[in-house]
Amino acid sequence: MVLPTLSLYGITASFYSYFLIKSNEIFIVKIILLNDTFLDSWGFSVILALYLLLLFGGALYFIMLSNYRSRDKMQRMRSDWSVRLHNNIGNDLSSVLGRVEMLKEKFVSTDPKATKNLDKIQSILEDVSVKLRFVFDILDPDKNTLKIVFDKIHTEAKDMLSAKNITLDYKNELNFDKEIKIDVGRIDKLYLALKEVIGNIAKWSEATEASIHILQQKKGIRIEIQDNGKGFDPDNPGKSGSNGLKNLKNEALKAMMDLEIRSKPGEGTKVSIMMLEL
Repeated sequence: MVLPTLSLYGITASFYSYFLIKSNEIFIVKIILLNDTFLDSWGFSVILALYLLLLFGGALYFIMLSNYRSRDKMQRMRSDWSVRLHNNIGNDLSSVLGRVEMLKEKFVSTDPKATKNLDKIQSILEDVSVKLRFVFDILDPDKNTLKIVFDKIHTEAKDMLSAKNITLDYKNELNFDKEIKIDVGRIDKLYLALKEVIGNIAKWSEATEASIHILQQKKGIRIEIQDNGKGFDPDNPGKSGSNGLKNLKNEALKAMMDLEIRSKPGEGTKVSIMMLEL
């Protein structure tokens, strides 16, 4: 049986009864009305706030858990890649270098030209081996990537600049016992930028002295590279330096680095790179 619709106005929340009489039958219907003023009370606000806080806390927990699992997975992958590369490619290169050495001994007295070409091949393979070892170290999660990069930069800078009779003053004041929160991708871009700066000094500066100072900042690191060369106009570097300057600015942009270049013709060049932790 369908009961008739009942409309009530201006009553407070409580239990109510009304009687429907039909064919000597009485139907009792109990009605519960909600008081609209409860929605405006402080109790409702507190309950709603606690409920929303609970939802937010749960969502934040699962996001943090997901990020932790992702980082842990990436660490395991990096470690696995490092071991595989070291074992497979490293062993293959060692084998090839050994065979090249055997060929050199075979042709050293009979074919000097072949021996010379084998020397070049051996030099290339040894260079590739050094570069791969650098990659292995970066992939290894147990090693400090930033320290590896700066050690590599120091070695390459000495080699490139000494070949041009440029003396190098290198100072690294970073405290590697303290964690510096800069991810591997940005560190790689920093390495490329520093290599570009040092390469430009070796190619174009005509300097006799250069310096690389790495400083610890409150929330990041600062690298200052300076030379006493011929300098240039940063706004008009000319064809010789335009591509290098463009590449340097691109690497700085990709790594979110603050790059400053100060130079004047005849007054040398100073490049300052600031990289904040993120």
